[in-house]
Amino acid sequence: GGLASLPREPYESAIIDGANAWHLFRHITLPLVWPYVMIAVMLRTIDALKVFDNIFVITQGGPGTASETINIFLYLQAFQFYKLGYASALVVVFFIIIVLLSLLLLYARQRSKWNA
Repeated sequence: GGLASLPREPYESAIIDGANAWHLFRHITLPLVWPYVMIAVMLRTIDALKVFDNIFVITQGGPGTASETINIFLYLQAFQFYKLGYASALVVVFFIIIVLLSLLLLYARQRSKWNA
């Protein structure tokens, strides 16, 4: 699996044509693994944006604000400091950020003809 499952023929042809290691990586390996890299980036981004429960249960965002994510910050603003208007505005900004990241991913998917 992984890099070992990539076809050998493009590498052999490029080496015969005089390509160095950087050219092999840049023009053969990276385009072949790019769809899988995009899937990994998408899944890790989704996980990073939705993390709340584990951090809140263990540290409540502390010590200080060392492990405070945007979700915990929103929760604290709304339910600990009772700044509901401020928290609502932050949620809208957070939503816009998520939409922009989603559009960026869709653009990258269409641009690279990635249909996985």
